[in-house]
Amino acid sequence: MRATGRFSTHLVRRLRVGDQVLLGSPTGTALSSYGRSPHLRLLLVAGGTGLAPLRAVVEALRAEPRPTTLVVGGRTPDDLYDDAAVWELAGASGWLRYVPTVQTAWRWSGAVGTAGDTAVRLGPWRDTDVLVCGSPQMTRETIGALVASGVAAQRILAEAYDHCQYPPLAGQAAAAVRDFSGTGVR
Repeated sequence: MRATGRFSTHLVRRLRVGDQVLLGSPTGTALSSYGRSPHLRLLLVAGGTGLAPLRAVVEALRAEPRPTTLVVGGRTPDDLYDDAAVWELAGASGWLRYVPTVQTAWRWSGAVGTAGDTAVRLGPWRDTDVLVCGSPQMTRETIGALVASGVAAQRILAEAYDHCQYPPLAGQAAAAVRDFSGTGVR
Protein backbone atom coordinates (compact mmCIF):
# COMPACT_ATOMS: atom_id res chain seq x y z
CA MET A 1 0.00 0.00 0.00
CA ARG A 2 1.18 3.49 -0.84
CA ALA A 3 0.43 6.59 1.20
CA THR A 4 -1.02 8.71 -1.60
CA GLY A 5 -4.12 10.21 -0.02
CA ARG A 6 -5.57 10.87 3.38
CA PHE A 7 -7.13 7.42 3.75
CA SER A 8 -4.18 5.38 2.49
CA THR A 9 -1.75 7.51 4.48
CA HIS A 10 -3.87 6.96 7.58
CA LEU A 11 -3.74 3.20 6.97
CA VAL A 12 -0.01 3.16 6.30
CA ARG A 13 0.78 5.19 9.42
CA ARG A 14 -1.74 3.65 11.81
CA LEU A 15 -2.27 -0.02 10.88
CA ARG A 16 -0.10 -2.59 12.59
CA VAL A 17 0.49 -6.27 11.91
CA GLY A 18 -2.51 -8.17 13.23
CA ASP A 19 -5.00 -5.30 12.87
CA GLN A 20 -8.25 -6.33 11.23
CA VAL A 21 -9.60 -4.37 8.27
CA LEU A 22 -13.12 -4.92 7.00
CA LEU A 23 -13.54 -4.15 3.30
CA GLY A 24 -16.81 -4.08 1.44
CA SER A 25 -18.20 -3.68 -2.03
CA PRO A 26 -18.00 -0.30 -3.72
CA THR A 27 -20.82 1.99 -2.70
CA GLY A 28 -22.28 5.21 -3.96
CA THR A 29 -24.91 6.32 -6.42
CA ALA A 30 -22.68 6.19 -9.48
CA LEU A 31 -21.06 2.91 -8.62
CA SER A 32 -24.35 1.14 -8.11
CA SER A 33 -25.94 2.62 -11.26
CA TYR A 34 -23.48 1.56 -13.95
CA GLY A 35 -26.01 -0.89 -15.40
CA ARG A 36 -28.80 1.64 -15.94
CA SER A 37 -28.39 1.60 -19.76
CA PRO A 38 -26.71 -1.70 -20.69
CA HIS A 39 -27.26 -1.05 -24.41
CA LEU A 40 -24.95 2.00 -24.32
CA ARG A 41 -21.17 2.13 -24.31
CA LEU A 42 -19.57 2.87 -20.95
CA LEU A 43 -16.79 5.35 -20.22
CA LEU A 44 -15.05 5.09 -16.85
CA VAL A 45 -12.76 7.97 -15.88
CA ALA A 46 -10.59 7.57 -12.79
CA GLY A 47 -8.20 9.97 -11.15
CA GLY A 48 -5.54 8.31 -9.00
CA THR A 49 -7.08 6.02 -6.42
CA GLY A 50 -10.48 6.53 -8.08
CA LEU A 51 -9.41 3.45 -10.03
CA ALA A 52 -10.23 1.12 -7.13
CA PRO A 53 -14.03 1.49 -7.22
CA LEU A 54 -14.12 1.68 -11.02
CA ARG A 55 -12.06 -1.48 -11.25
CA ALA A 56 -14.75 -3.13 -9.13
CA VAL A 57 -17.28 -1.98 -11.74
CA VAL A 58 -15.10 -3.53 -14.48
CA GLU A 59 -14.96 -6.78 -12.53
CA ALA A 60 -18.76 -6.76 -12.21
CA LEU A 61 -19.12 -6.13 -15.96
CA ARG A 62 -17.41 -9.45 -16.67
CA ALA A 63 -20.77 -11.13 -16.05
CA GLU A 64 -22.56 -8.98 -18.68
CA PRO A 65 -19.89 -7.23 -20.74
CA ARG A 66 -20.48 -4.15 -22.85
CA PRO A 67 -18.05 -1.94 -24.78
CA THR A 68 -16.18 -0.07 -22.05
CA THR A 69 -13.30 2.41 -22.04
CA LEU A 70 -11.38 2.90 -18.79
CA VAL A 71 -9.24 6.05 -18.62
CA VAL A 72 -6.98 6.25 -15.56
CA GLY A 73 -4.95 9.36 -14.83
CA GLY A 74 -1.96 9.96 -12.61
CA ARG A 75 0.65 12.66 -12.28
CA THR A 76 3.44 10.25 -13.30
CA PRO A 77 3.60 6.60 -14.42
CA ASP A 78 4.41 5.64 -10.81
CA ASP A 79 0.94 6.90 -9.82
CA LEU A 80 -0.77 4.33 -12.06
CA TYR A 81 -1.12 1.63 -9.45
CA ASP A 82 -2.33 -1.79 -10.53
CA ASP A 83 -1.40 -0.86 -14.10
CA ALA A 84 -0.14 -4.33 -15.08
CA ALA A 85 -3.24 -6.03 -13.69
CA VAL A 86 -5.58 -3.67 -15.55
CA TRP A 87 -3.66 -4.23 -18.80
CA GLU A 88 -4.03 -7.97 -18.26
CA LEU A 89 -7.75 -7.64 -17.57
CA ALA A 90 -8.25 -5.53 -20.70
CA GLY A 91 -6.21 -7.89 -22.86
CA ALA A 92 -8.25 -10.89 -21.78
CA SER A 93 -11.66 -9.24 -22.07
CA GLY A 94 -12.22 -8.23 -25.69
CA TRP A 95 -14.68 -5.53 -24.53
CA LEU A 96 -12.48 -3.32 -22.29
CA ARG A 97 -10.21 -0.60 -23.65
CA TYR A 98 -7.69 0.63 -21.07
CA VAL A 99 -6.07 4.04 -21.54
CA PRO A 100 -3.63 5.11 -18.81
CA THR A 101 -2.60 8.75 -18.97
CA VAL A 102 -0.08 10.85 -17.06
CA GLN A 103 0.53 14.55 -16.70
CA THR A 104 4.33 14.36 -16.58
CA ALA A 105 6.63 11.64 -17.79
CA TRP A 106 10.01 10.94 -19.29
CA ARG A 107 10.17 8.02 -21.69
CA TRP A 108 6.41 7.51 -21.52
CA SER A 109 4.81 6.29 -24.73
CA GLY A 110 1.18 6.49 -23.58
CA ALA A 111 -1.34 9.30 -23.38
CA VAL A 112 -0.31 12.57 -21.75
CA GLY A 113 -2.79 14.84 -19.95
CA THR A 114 -5.36 14.65 -17.21
CA ALA A 115 -7.80 11.75 -17.20
CA GLY A 116 -10.62 14.11 -18.19
CA ASP A 117 -8.74 15.73 -21.06
CA THR A 118 -7.63 12.34 -22.35
CA ALA A 119 -11.19 10.99 -22.17
CA VAL A 120 -12.46 13.96 -24.19
CA ARG A 121 -9.78 13.39 -26.87
CA LEU A 122 -10.86 9.74 -27.19
CA GLY A 123 -14.51 10.71 -27.80
CA PRO A 124 -17.09 11.60 -28.94
CA TRP A 125 -19.13 10.15 -26.05
CA ARG A 126 -22.64 11.40 -26.86
CA ASP A 127 -24.31 7.97 -26.72
CA THR A 128 -22.37 6.73 -23.73
CA ASP A 129 -22.90 6.33 -20.00
CA VAL A 130 -20.06 7.91 -18.06
CA LEU A 131 -18.81 7.22 -14.53
CA VAL A 132 -16.22 9.56 -13.01
CA CYS A 133 -14.40 8.80 -9.78
CA GLY A 134 -11.65 10.80 -8.11
CA SER A 135 -10.94 13.84 -6.02
CA PRO A 136 -13.51 16.65 -5.97
CA GLN A 137 -11.29 18.81 -8.20
CA MET A 138 -10.67 16.02 -10.70
CA THR A 139 -14.38 15.16 -10.74
CA ARG A 140 -15.49 18.77 -11.35
CA GLU A 141 -12.91 19.35 -14.09
CA THR A 142 -13.68 16.06 -15.83
CA ILE A 143 -17.44 16.63 -15.79
CA GLY A 144 -16.96 20.16 -17.09
CA ALA A 145 -14.76 18.96 -19.95
CA LEU A 146 -17.13 16.14 -20.89
CA VAL A 147 -20.21 18.40 -20.87
CA ALA A 148 -18.33 21.00 -22.95
CA SER A 149 -17.50 18.25 -25.46
CA GLY A 150 -21.18 17.40 -25.92
CA VAL A 151 -21.91 14.72 -23.32
CA ALA A 152 -25.34 15.28 -21.77
CA ALA A 153 -25.02 15.93 -18.04
CA GLN A 154 -27.66 13.30 -17.26
CA ARG A 155 -25.42 10.63 -18.86
CA ILE A 156 -22.67 11.38 -16.30
CA LEU A 157 -22.58 9.83 -12.83
CA ALA A 158 -19.83 10.78 -10.42
CA GLU A 159 -18.28 9.83 -7.12
CA ALA A 160 -16.03 12.46 -5.57
CA TYR A 161 -14.22 11.60 -2.40
CA ASP A 162 -13.42 14.59 -0.21
CA HIS A 163 -11.49 12.63 2.43
CA CYS A 164 -12.77 14.92 5.21
CA GLN A 165 -14.02 11.86 7.08
CA TYR A 166 -10.45 10.73 7.80
CA PRO A 167 -8.26 12.29 10.48
CA PRO A 168 -6.22 15.19 9.10
CA LEU A 169 -2.55 14.54 8.50
CA ALA A 170 0.07 16.63 10.23
CA GLY A 171 0.54 19.93 8.44
CA GLN A 172 -2.59 19.63 6.28
CA ALA A 173 -5.76 21.59 6.58
CA ALA A 174 -8.82 19.53 7.36
CA ALA A 175 -11.06 21.63 5.13
CA ALA A 176 -12.29 19.96 1.96
CA VAL A 177 -13.76 21.43 -1.17
CA ARG A 178 -17.51 20.83 -1.12
CA ASP A 179 -18.82 23.21 -3.79
CA PHE A 180 -19.93 21.12 -6.76
CA SER A 181 -22.21 23.81 -8.23
CA GLY A 182 -22.43 23.72 -11.97
CA THR A 183 -21.02 20.22 -12.34
CA GLY A 184 -24.06 18.02 -11.91
CA VAL A 185 -22.51 16.37 -8.85
CA ARG A 186 -24.75 16.31 -5.83
